[in-house]
Amino acid sequence: MREHVKQYFDDLKVGGIFVPAQGSRKAKWSTSKECLWEAPRGMLSKYPLKHLYTPELETREIDDLSRFFRQVLSVPDATWSDLTGELGKMRESGSRDFDRIRSIYHYLYDLRALNSGNLRQEFENKRLIFIMKNGQPGWYKTPECIWSSSAEIRGKATLSSSYKDLQDFFVDTLGVKQLPVQILYDKLLRTTTQTSMVEVKSTIRSLNELLRTEACHVNPDALLKAIVFPVKYPDNKKYLRSTDTEFAIVDREYLVKQLQGRIKLLDYSLEEVRCLKPFFEWTGLTSRYLSSSVERISSLLDGTRRPISMPRRDLKRKAHGLLRVAATFDSPRYCSDPNRLYQLLRMVDVVEMAGVSTVLSISQDGHLTKVKAFLGDAHIDETPDGLKIYVPMDEKAQQCCFASFLPERLAGWFMRDHVTQIGGKVDIAMVSALTALLTVDIPVVDTILDHLGIIPIPIVNEGVGVVKDQVRAMDQVEDDAASSEPWATPKSSTSEDLGGASGTLNTWIAGTDGNSSSPAANKMIALERELASLPSAQRHGRSTSAGSLHAPTPSTGDTLYRMLLDKVIAAARRATFPYSGAFDMSGLLDVLPREESTLWFAGYDGFDAGIGFRSSSQLERNKKIGAAGQLYAFELLSRLNPTLRDWGRENWRSGIRQYVTIHPDYTDMKAWREMETTGFTYKDKHGDLTAVLVDRGYLDREEWHNARPEYFLDVKTTTGPYNTPFYMSKYQYKRMQDVHNEKGHSKVYMILRVFNIESQAIGMSVCIDPERQRSDGRLLFTGETWSAVPGNRGARLGD
Repeated sequence: MREHVKQYFDDLKVGGIFVPAQGSRKAKWSTSKECLWEAPRGMLSKYPLKHLYTPELETREIDDLSRFFRQVLSVPDATWSDLTGELGKMRESGSRDFDRIRSIYHYLYDLRALNSGNLRQEFENKRLIFIMKNGQPGWYKTPECIWSSSAEIRGKATLSSSYKDLQDFFVDTLGVKQLPVQILYDKLLRTTTQTSMVEVKSTIRSLNELLRTEACHVNPDALLKAIVFPVKYPDNKKYLRSTDTEFAIVDREYLVKQLQGRIKLLDYSLEEVRCLKPFFEWTGLTSRYLSSSVERISSLLDGTRRPISMPRRDLKRKAHGLLRVAATFDSPRYCSDPNRLYQLLRMVDVVEMAGVSTVLSISQDGHLTKVKAFLGDAHIDETPDGLKIYVPMDEKAQQCCFASFLPERLAGWFMRDHVTQIGGKVDIAMVSALTALLTVDIPVVDTILDHLGIIPIPIVNEGVGVVKDQVRAMDQVEDDAASSEPWATPKSSTSEDLGGASGTLNTWIAGTDGNSSSPAANKMIALERELASLPSAQRHGRSTSAGSLHAPTPSTGDTLYRMLLDKVIAAARRATFPYSGAFDMSGLLDVLPREESTLWFAGYDGFDAGIGFRSSSQLERNKKIGAAGQLYAFELLSRLNPTLRDWGRENWRSGIRQYVTIHPDYTDMKAWREMETTGFTYKDKHGDLTAVLVDRGYLDREEWHNARPEYFLDVKTTTGPYNTPFYMSKYQYKRMQDVHNEKGHSKVYMILRVFNIESQAIGMSVCIDPERQRSDGRLLFTGETWSAVPGNRGARLGD
């Protein structure tokens, strides 16, 4: 019966199935072959009956019709072949109906489990993907499409911007390439001897642009075996070769000038090599750069020799800076024995001579090519007697040496094991740091290294270059006075308190030879200053004679310092966190010396403490005092009640903390070797420290009770009372301002002032957001080393 009914409907002259009107198409009669039941609306090739009848009938009636059309008349649902046929008809008609096309892709995605292999093949062979490219409509096959790309690929249509929710359909079902890198990679792999070099270079450039902007997870090994690298031979002939051919890559113009026509080079200019850096890094070919593959062999010739004539090029004066660079980049020499390396650098001799000869050599195909260098190089000679560095006497050649050749030589020497003589990999950042160090004046070495991220080291700077720091820190013992900031005396206001004493002070730095007959040495070592408003020696219980400024080194120095740390720890464990108002600046001295050339002494040396430990140098003593103050702050903060969660030694990020490891409680604490920002940092994830500061009156409760800031704490330590002016480095001053300008309550900068460190009355006062105090006029910062001076008497920090 069912077959008879179906046959009757199909045999009717105009067909027996009524097709309702849709859009501009009128109602008509049709056969079952021209109809589909379940299908996307708006189809042109066949009639989607369910969509056409649904607006006219109730749900129950639609269900009845569904059984009739499907079971009696055998009207099918749409298949993938019906839908690809529809896409083909839309392409031929020039349709731009994006919504209809998109609905068909969605329908196909729902059918993806049925014959997905045949569906993928259909899209590979026919242009069934619609996309607007550069404002123009077009139909593409899957090999002509890519899913996404930040760079335009010639001849490729990008789909992600138009079909974001259909990624699985296009990538997984149809096989559209997701990474355009893969497309270019595959194209390069298909390179043959018939492929033009111009085309290969163009493809490499396109691939390089993608590598510059997109992460690549494609393994380049297969590409390295392909003949895709344009190589220029010594006879100027060019061929496409694989990396099995030994070639070098141009990255230094002066090396090209001396080696071209003698070795095989990749056929790219220096500018092109710079642009192709992502490609060379991805393929691992940077080891073929001329700068890496050319060996420099230096030797000494007969001729005049003399010590280096320019003091700033005398490297023994920069020994501590060189040691910092070695530590930062894990030099084998530093790791095995840092003190030995330091003493070697402190005794290095830099010698000028006319006869420094350098030969450049490079090996290709078992053949060694050698050429003589045009410009003078450096020669490093390490013997049991010490280290000597020979540089050209000619000024132009010497400048080139210190700005280029010598930094590379030194980096290689640092990374070579002094026992096995096996060289390690040289980081380009190490060469850059050494270049900066070698070309700047001695007083700014530490500042430059700090800017470059070179880490501080626990070894005390004992070189000639620390004279200014020792003078700056002399007498008033401050932890920050031990930093490498150059001394600049702050400007002063008048004072009735300090009196009118004036005179001449002849200051001799400990450890120098006061009988030196050299005028230059006397000028450097003996610093004569006219002092205006200098506090009398009697007032502060000390003498300003030259002898009193020598720093003795008693055998009991470590014992005395350990005793001081015992006292500091005991005091901190008894102390409570101070309340707001403890940092009362009303008693601060108003006056700093008037002349920039004068030295200023606060006059506290700790004789009232009864311990009076001494060190081998004033600078080292200052650092130990600073470390003791930081220990006091650390112990106090470690014993707050309730405790600070997540607080520990990892929050103590100071380069001088290693001094307290002499105490039994801290012998297992390692030196801080990373970049130092502030003495302590603390991310208050639970609001513990913020709660303490609110409770003590430093922060407003309503404003801060939900804040979870990161704290930056600097400790300023003095042997004197709390109202002694303290110094801030330029970088501390900048951090103070930067943190103040942070939006919201994400960061807080604090100064912890530890005073009377050597007395029986050790204390600590707190300054929150000193930049606000400065802008309010309650703190004055004077001079380039930023001495904090009170503005309004009676104003309290933290108010």
